[in-house]
Amino acid sequence: MTEADRKEVTVNHYRKIQAARYAYIIFSIGLCLFGGILLLRNGPQLQKMTTGTGILLILFGSCKIWGYYSKDLYRLAFQHGLATGIFAAAIGLYVLTAGELPADLLCTILGLTILMDALTKIEMSLDAKAFGISAWWLILFTGILNGILSFLLIPHPWDVEAKMIMILGAALLTEGILNILTAVITIQLPTKIHPEEAASREDSPWGL
Repeated sequence: MTEADRKEVTVNHYRKIQAARYAYIIFSIGLCLFGGILLLRNGPQLQKMTTGTGILLILFGSCKIWGYYSKDLYRLAFQHGLATGIFAAAIGLYVLTAGELPADLLCTILGLTILMDALTKIEMSLDAKAFGISAWWLILFTGILNGILSFLLIPHPWDVEAKMIMILGAALLTEGILNILTAVITIQLPTKIHPEEAASREDSPWGL
């Protein structure tokens, strides 16, 4: 490979990673806005909420799958992106095609999906600590808070629907913040090309 070819590959790689990062951040801002609306207005009509939830889950899954194949430097943010992305997109497709779902069922579906993502982020934060990323504790703390809120949606212990919707809004808001922190803190660009097989070697420089 010539030097010009190397530079072209590097530039294309950078663009792919940056596009995945920006898409993830934009989607996460959308999650924060949707969660804020649910918190402040006690939720829109159930049909609109169901449609919005389905679309958000499909976009969420698509961003994670895209990020998995972008191959950023540490490969922390999207290390479980393929599995969790396919799961979220499949759940989103189900929600979209199932018609109007009861509020408690919708909250349970979202609670399980968000909880799974929170748990992977908690695990990832510990890996980030091992990589020497100093802000790993921000992801850990936000992931724990997000996991608690999403878990509260699963048993459905409240009879008041408005309270469920508010907790769902808080869970979506913290999920968006968690994703933004993950994208900003852990998605890093490689400084040079390294062979694909070198990423799994203990003595790999990881592009540094």
